[in-house]
Amino acid sequence: MHGKCGATYESGSLRRYHLGRTETIRSCTLEAQLFARAMSEQHNETANNTKYDLFLNAMKAHRQYTNDAINAKGIDRHLLGLRLIAMENNLPKPALYNHISYKRAMHFNLSTSQVAAKHDCVMVYGAAVDDGYGCCYNPRRDSINYMITAFKINNGRTNVQCWYMDDRQDDPQDNHLLKDIDTAALCDRTGVQVWQFQADQILVNNDCPSLLKLKQDRGYTYEDEITIEPSMEKYDEKLKMFRIEHIHSDEEIRLVLEGSGFFDVRDCDDKWVRIHVFPGDLLMIPAGMYHRFVPDKQNFIYARRFFVGEPVWTPINRPIGDTHPSRMAYIKSINHKD
Repeated sequence: MHGKCGATYESGSLRRYHLGRTETIRSCTLEAQLFARAMSEQHNETANNTKYDLFLNAMKAHRQYTNDAINAKGIDRHLLGLRLIAMENNLPKPALYNHISYKRAMHFNLSTSQVAAKHDCVMVYGAAVDDGYGCCYNPRRDSINYMITAFKINNGRTNVQCWYMDDRQDDPQDNHLLKDIDTAALCDRTGVQVWQFQADQILVNNDCPSLLKLKQDRGYTYEDEITIEPSMEKYDEKLKMFRIEHIHSDEEIRLVLEGSGFFDVRDCDDKWVRIHVFPGDLLMIPAGMYHRFVPDKQNFIYARRFFVGEPVWTPINRPIGDTHPSRMAYIKSINHKD
């Protein structure tokens, strides 16, 4: 559905060990990926007998990983133990836990588990991450009951997660949720515009027709990519710069490819609205609108940036921006609501 595989969680029991609970069965094996791709072909290029062999290979790999996991040969609980030992002994957190590969591995896009029951019932639990899915399944003698859940709704409209922020001055990477608002209110009270695309529609050099038309209609003739993560040069220094509210003389456009983060924008009454963006979200911040960027707890975002002509990088911080022509034009254009 999204054109790519994601980290997948399935619970394996560790009850045979003292105080044991679960270990992660990472169901997204290479064998499972090959099988899924063969079954997803539009023109059935792969023969049925080959698909059957791929299915058997995937099932064998899954059974082997499951057996390893329930016999304490998985990786997740050992890595958790290492991190907790460092915390409990006031030791520096090993660099592994800040690496992008670890963060991607721990962002479980698909969280699954079996709830076995003889009765014809349906059980459900939520997704493990904001942009993921939960799948609870119950295999029966002649059928499989399952329920899929997600926090994000795709009902033909464009929706993003956004809310008014509280005034707490502690960790800026917390949600700081005061009051939820919908996308229509966000756009009306700020002038921000949002679009959403599927992951396979926004690959670099492989844009879908709707994204190509959007770029053409808005005159985006230049683009590049940006990755924000702890391993980047002068990360802490750049974060401090991002968190300073500022404006630009041109609109700012970001299309999220991977990861997530917060864009904070001022509404027509100068109140902070926080927008939580995820892969597929395209955000357009008008010229002259005060805003800032703050990473969320994932500490990783990879995005494409679009520009009308040559990029203008210079941020104009507050209060210098209050008298800038782009700010004056923005104030005139915004629709004030009571």
